[in-house]
Amino acid sequence: MAEVARSTEVLNIITELVSKTRDLEQIYKTSADLLMNMESVDMVMIYIVDEDTNDAVLKAHRHVPETYLQRASRIPRPKGITWRVIETNKVLNVRDAQTDETIGPAGKALGKHGVVGMPITLFRGGTAKGCIWLWSNKEKEFNSEEVGLLSSIGNQIATAVAWAKMYEERRQVWKERFKVQ
Repeated sequence: MAEVARSTEVLNIITELVSKTRDLEQIYKTSADLLMNMESVDMVMIYIVDEDTNDAVLKAHRHVPETYLQRASRIPRPKGITWRVIETNKVLNVRDAQTDETIGPAGKALGKHGVVGMPITLFRGGTAKGCIWLWSNKEKEFNSEEVGLLSSIGNQIATAVAWAKMYEERRQVWKERFKVQ
């Protein structure tokens, strides 16, 4: 019961933040901080698709080694499991990354075991805008409640991305219409 209350609290914080700000960097960072507080989560990564370069870009992370950051802060399409999750728009939940064949060398080099990747999608069946990764030091398959919370946070991030994009487009129209700098 305590875990359900905690999940509700986390989701409420993210939902409130998304409704109050268009600062995507703050939303990514707060989401990563809150996800780090989940039980058995030892590392968090949030990737967002850069539509200009077609790369998945690491926007927020917690406890990620510098060697990984140098290697995988930008992942070109369609490389690796991050793009697999984004393109299939399906959750990847692996009990042991060290023995699973879908996890590539960069993921194995992290030395973690349990891992879940969640597409960041505004609507069920919609196009994924990115991916959230939770990694555990323990062999662990994330349960349905954890995956559900991750899905809800992913939906909130997708909403924030969509709102920020719409805001920027409208701001550009306004600037052009009224010749504002």
